[in-house]
Amino acid sequence: MASPEPTNYARQVKDLIDQGQPIPADLQKQAFDQAVQQGISREQMGEFFGVAPEMISQAATDLGIADQLPPVLMGTENPSIQNINNQAAKAAIQAIPATGTYTPEQVQTVTDLINTGQVNISDVSSHFQVDPSYVMEVVSGVPKSVYAEGSFTPEQTKKLESLITSGVATSDQVAQYFDAPVSDVTNYLSQTANYTPDQLASSFVSNIAADQDYTMEEAMQVKAAIDSGNMTVAQAARQFGVSEADVIRVMGEIDAANATNTTDLTYGRNGDNIPTGLTGAETALTGSASDALNLLNQINQAGRADMLGMTNQGLDELIGAYQQSRSDITQGTTQGLEALGAGLGQARTDITGGTTDALNALQTGATQARGDITDAFGRAEAMFDPYAQAGTTALQQQLALSGALGQEAFNQAYQESPQMAFLREQGMRANLSGAAATGGLGGGNVQRELQRFGQGLAAQGLQQQIENLGALSGQGFNAATNASNVATTGGTNLANIASQLGANQSNLYQNQGSNLANIAQLQGTAGLDAYLNQGSNLARLAEGYGANQLNTRANLGSQLAGYNLSTGLPAASTISNLGINLASGRTQAGRDLANQAGSVAQLLGGIQQGQAQNVLNAQQQANQMQAMEPYQRLGVYGEGVSRVGQLPGSIQQQVTPDPTALQTALGTTSVLGGLMGLGSGYAAQNAANKAIG
Repeated sequence: MASPEPTNYARQVKDLIDQGQPIPADLQKQAFDQAVQQGISREQMGEFFGVAPEMISQAATDLGIADQLPPVLMGTENPSIQNINNQAAKAAIQAIPATGTYTPEQVQTVTDLINTGQVNISDVSSHFQVDPSYVMEVVSGVPKSVYAEGSFTPEQTKKLESLITSGVATSDQVAQYFDAPVSDVTNYLSQTANYTPDQLASSFVSNIAADQDYTMEEAMQVKAAIDSGNMTVAQAARQFGVSEADVIRVMGEIDAANATNTTDLTYGRNGDNIPTGLTGAETALTGSASDALNLLNQINQAGRADMLGMTNQGLDELIGAYQQSRSDITQGTTQGLEALGAGLGQARTDITGGTTDALNALQTGATQARGDITDAFGRAEAMFDPYAQAGTTALQQQLALSGALGQEAFNQAYQESPQMAFLREQGMRANLSGAAATGGLGGGNVQRELQRFGQGLAAQGLQQQIENLGALSGQGFNAATNASNVATTGGTNLANIASQLGANQSNLYQNQGSNLANIAQLQGTAGLDAYLNQGSNLARLAEGYGANQLNTRANLGSQLAGYNLSTGLPAASTISNLGINLASGRTQAGRDLANQAGSVAQLLGGIQQGQAQNVLNAQQQANQMQAMEPYQRLGVYGEGVSRVGQLPGSIQQQVTPDPTALQTALGTTSVLGGLMGLGSGYAAQNAANKAIG
């Protein structure tokens, strides 16, 4: 089940007001409590109820709860802190008196609010009525002297940068604190802190929250930033989330309000007395000239603002294009070098891999060749082994039969061959047969003959055996010699293979080293060329950027100068014409006064001459005056009586008595007329002198 809607006490009060009914005191207090909870101001309550804000605070006073309500509901809130959006921060500042002696806790409270960005230097300066530079000095802790000395520490520059970034201070407030050009601050922000053009523009109005609730003071601050060329209309629109048309409209309204508040030098408005004569003419001339000059000034200011705004917008776009071009050049060079490095790295890998593969193949071929040679020569050597072995055996027997190895070896080596045994047996039989034929079979000669025959035959057989063994040992020697030659040839071939393998390996490594060195040299040369081209391109870009800025600002200066001249010449002409007209009017007034003074002097001369003659006549009539004096009193009395008839409804009749002798003598009428004319002349001359002076 949904919870019920809270009671809207303000609505109940509004309904009673609309019905003309009395409002209970308790209901009024409940409405005030609800307004406090919702943070509603006195002006908002007054607008809702349709009454003057003063009636809200008066009602609270009548209820006896004025001291329980916040300043925003009593109309006692300091106007300087109305722009603080953070209600807690606003309440904390409001709780500290604008003047007086402050406790360390109060000072710390303000410092903490500034350091956390909840209030800015303008808020504190306005509330406590102190110079913004003093607040800047306390908050930043950076002495003003470091600018002139050029001794900023990195910590100090970071502190000042953070004040601008957080919106605690604006760029121009920092510049004013150090008595420095604003360009010094903006150059640091753009070149060192890498501020974008929009961020630079924002730094001049960073103390204004983009909350769609802007005061006239804030609007005038934005207009000043635009008029000074530190912000464009487009940047202001982006900063505060409004359209460019709205920005232009508000600027026009401010200009119109300023024009309305200028002193009106013309007369004849709102029942003013219209001066005449020379004063009236000069007033009209001065007022018209002032209006013309004000109009020219407004046109000039509007034109300058348009020129500055469009120029700054163009410069912003130029800066953006310049920075993008720098980024493109740098990024392109980096990517090119990365691609070159990757390609050359792959080439190094290919060269190293190819060399390794070649070495492996070469080693495999050499190993296979060595195996083939070893096998072939091994088989060739094996073919000589039987002969070598037979020769070796025959040589041993030959040595034994020769007696070189001793009797025992001889006895063991000598063996009667079947052939020799057959020859011996046949020879002995022949000898015995011969002896038997002669009858000497049993004689000693027969035995000796048989012995000699046997020895001769044995020696012959031994010699034959030695020769046969010599032939066999010779064959073994030849076989060993041939085997040795085969082995030598095989060794030579193996040595050639090893030598060729080493040479090929050396060539491969040399080629690899040469190729890798060429790649490294190519990479270094290409990198050098790339960086040289990048530097050249960036230098040309910077040169073009500087030239464009110079031309743009020079053109702006020329246009502003021309524009100032185009509006200044009419202004000068207006002032010159005003001077000429004033001089002409005053000259004519001088001529008129001179003529009038001449006429007055001539008149006075005639009067003085007549007076002298009248004085002589008066001496002659002196006695008559005394005699006629009683009659004169009667004449005056009659004149007084005649005036009684001038009552309302009566017929008026004026009786002019005859002039007395003194009047006749002194020429009263002429004297009075002259004096009046003289007074009028002096008054006119004095008025003219005052107007001219």
